[in-house]
Amino acid sequence: MKEKLPFSKLVAYSLGQFGWSILSGIIGTYLIFYYIPTEKSGISTLIPQVTFLVF
Repeated sequence: MKEKLPFSKLVAYSLGQFGWSILSGIIGTYLIFYYIPTEKSGISTLIPQVTFLVF
């Protein structure tokens, strides 16, 4: 029978992936914000900016 991994080691193992996930989320959000043209630029947007409310 295999031994169960202790919770502390499970958390320590998963912290590396958590850091990469946060970093990729920050970079993705920044790139989306940076590359969306403003209304003043005169460039048409390919994706309309619509707010969806989900309850």
